Amino acid sequence: MAEFTPHSLQLIPYDGGLPGCVYSHWPASGRAMSPETLRSALDFFERVGAESPVRITFTGEEPMLAGTAWFAEALPLLRARFGSLAQMVISSGLQALDEDMLALLAAHDVHVEVRLDAFPAMHDAQNGAYAFEKTFAAVCRLREKDLPFHCTCTVTADFWKNAKGIALFFAEQNLPFTIWPAVPQMNAAANCRGRVLCPSRAGVFFRELLMVYRHGLEACDNETLNAMASACQQGRNSRKPFHGCFGTVAAIGPDGLVYPCWRFYHHMALMFNMEPLEEEAEDVLVQCGYVYLIRSQNAYDDERL
Repeated sequence: MAEFTPHSLQLIPYDGGLPGCVYSHWPASGRAMSPETLRSALDFFERVGAESPVRITFTGEEPMLAGTAWFAEALPLLRARFGSLAQMVISSGLQALDEDMLALLAAHDVHVEVRLDAFPAMHDAQNGAYAFEKTFAAVCRLREKDLPFHCTCTVTADFWKNAKGIALFFAEQNLPFTIWPAVPQMNAAANCRGRVLCPSRAGVFFRELLMVYRHGLEACDNETLNAMASACQQGRNSRKPFHGCFGTVAAIGPDGLVYPCWRFYHHMALMFNMEPLEEEAEDVLVQCGYVYLIRSQNAYDDERL
């Protein structure tokens, strides 16, 4: 049996997102996590989680749609439960960011993971018209307020040949960033599946990205290449972002159910209740048939990298 002692808590505050995203939609109810569910989630994590400092990530399609009032209640509660050692992160496209939310993030030391898919044409193609303008304006506000942040860029099958343009954009804007290939998404709409970046093309993309960095962009921080270089030094051939994560993460949505990762949200075969655990969670992790699919589609597992 797999051991279930999560050290990372993923909270999905809102069941839904903005309409323009082309690669990660699921059927959504449009409801926020209730205060009761939030407290139950924290009770659950305290009961089964690791004793070491935890990472708490607000994620989902667009967590900020839960509203400023939701975060005004949740952030102090989390700090009171887990203390200053807990790292809190919000992963968002920031289109719903306002001054009140900025103040909350600053007051509670929340790191912002900005979903910025590189240059305007690419970002808008993957997130909807005028999405880049809104997200980049929010990035400028983060800089003005000196809030800690980094960017994540998802590369779909439409843009895998643009490694140089992507790297140059982040270098010119002096933005630290990570790269994620678009992997299969649970319950994604049919039009999203064609955007999945297959391992062979992802391998080509990352080799080209490395070549760009070797010729003058070393000063621009790219966590993905750093992780790959570290893996090579340790004798591993890849970063494997999903392989081995099962049992270390508890993702909890507004439905009050627990998933092994937020990307499995809404997949009923992979959920269990927040009741005192015996074998239930371990059975879910072991029987997860999607593990094989993700590992077989994992672009970081390309031996040629």
